[in-house]
Amino acid sequence: AWGMALVAGVALLVLGFGPTSPFFSRQEPFRPGSMLRFTVAHPRGFDRRPVVSPDGRHIAFVIEGLGRKNIWLRSLDRTEAQLLDGTDGAGTPFWSPDSRFLAFFAGGKLKRVGLTGAPPATMADVPGGWGVGTWASDGTILFEVTETQETEGWYVLPAGARTPRNIRTFDLDRELTPDKLFPYFLPDGKHFLFTEQVGGTAFIHVGSLDSDETRQLVPGDSRVEYASGHLIYVREGKLLAQPFDAEALAVTGEPVQLVEQVDFFAPTGGARFSVSQQGTLTYRPPAAVVRTMWVDREGRELAMALERGRLVNPRISPDGRRVAVERTDPRTGAADIWVTDLERDLSTRLTTSIRGEFDPVWSPDGSRLLYSADWSGPPNLYLHELDGGEAVELVPPNRQVQESDDWSGDGRYILFSWDDPVTGSDIWTVDLEGDRQPEKLFESSFEESDGRISPDGRWLVYISSESGRSEVYVRPFMRPGAAVRVSRGGGLMPRWGVQGTELFFKEPGGPLLAVSIEADGTGPVRVGKPQPLFDIGDRVLRDYEVHPDGKRFLLMTTTWDDLVPPFQVIVNWPRLLESR
Repeated sequence: AWGMALVAGVALLVLGFGPTSPFFSRQEPFRPGSMLRFTVAHPRGFDRRPVVSPDGRHIAFVIEGLGRKNIWLRSLDRTEAQLLDGTDGAGTPFWSPDSRFLAFFAGGKLKRVGLTGAPPATMADVPGGWGVGTWASDGTILFEVTETQETEGWYVLPAGARTPRNIRTFDLDRELTPDKLFPYFLPDGKHFLFTEQVGGTAFIHVGSLDSDETRQLVPGDSRVEYASGHLIYVREGKLLAQPFDAEALAVTGEPVQLVEQVDFFAPTGGARFSVSQQGTLTYRPPAAVVRTMWVDREGRELAMALERGRLVNPRISPDGRRVAVERTDPRTGAADIWVTDLERDLSTRLTTSIRGEFDPVWSPDGSRLLYSADWSGPPNLYLHELDGGEAVELVPPNRQVQESDDWSGDGRYILFSWDDPVTGSDIWTVDLEGDRQPEKLFESSFEESDGRISPDGRWLVYISSESGRSEVYVRPFMRPGAAVRVSRGGGLMPRWGVQGTELFFKEPGGPLLAVSIEADGTGPVRVGKPQPLFDIGDRVLRDYEVHPDGKRFLLMTTTWDDLVPPFQVIVNWPRLLESR
């Protein structure tokens, strides 16, 4: 699943917070004044964390949806966000110290784009993996590469240089790999903050470009930034400010709460907040709880389904009596697997680790669950016996994300998506009756995910970016044969009907669709024309499943603003400390 709902322009003008105010003037320095709070909406799509410029004038963020990912810029003296051309595939942007440029990672390159409309320029080739960076006042860039065994570490790109230099490698042979995440330069341009996580326990550290020595500062559940003499980070879902002496490299007081709840992801410490050196704080609240209900094929509501919560990825057991679901605790930011007995209306927590478990999938006999867990780094696959047995690792970790997708009806094959640093997400299988070595299902330069095996085990439905956006395709499973496109205007969340003669999927911005599937086993699959099944009105379909009785659907719905809340902005946030 991937807003301009509210606009702050009127409030800005009423409060005198516009392009002629001292805050926005290029000629005048920032003048502390009254604290201001307002909302900044953004184009519809799933956003990454907002990044406010050092001068506090602009907020950059990545919007992702339908296979596209781009950087958008919202200047606080304007009422609309602007797409930055040439930023396709961009991830984790960060600002230059003078607020004139944004650096970002895309296509194995570190690039920069200015605010004047000029096309992006390549700064350097970068190693494969997921990168985040920070830019010092002397032009030095420090960036981190993770989720790839060959190149994980910290890299430095001096001002004017074209080739980054590796300054740290991570010990990947440990049982619990320490994740050293989100470096952030301090004002001297030599020392930097980062968060280290080992097995779900996280601490904020300070390091130096000139030394391998690091110093542990305080416990923290997220990435950390420094502004106005304070460390800014998340602990137990709350955004805190803690006094910090940037010269002595030591905390000098107790943390103070700035915000009650901030959206953050415990497994990596990723948190959606950003502070400028001029007193501007922006953050995104966590998503609200979803509503779950049973509906018939016409979309008529039959009954409530599950307890309210931050739920996703429901899976109904083969006998239709239980639902496994991924539930996130807003305080810890960690996800667990819960199982609800539908006949008794009773939910039981299956996993209890301080890390995260995701994407539950039932075995055909209902005795086991397959899921992904990040117990030793990026998630990999585990099998969990429901009779009280321990979870067993199915596919060893390799520092790339593994997402459980499906389990064939004969119990033989596991289907999962596995991120590749070069090709993105690919679909893989594990033969439980063979050597259990993972094998890529088919070669492709596009991203494939969300695979589901037909009830008879002959066909695979999945999502691919082959057309330039997310579309639904069907192809033979474990047999040669061509793929057939099912969707016409984009497609998400493909699900098989009970007999395998019908497919369901969601059209972006449209209804749930049904498609007839005909195959006699001797020729190619024949796909009918998608027919609207029902619409859910102005609500957003977060997820859904088809009940084994074939007569009803389990829907998870929310509103767009509850799913992706607008950014909140606080100008002169240090004023919050005066009353604490």
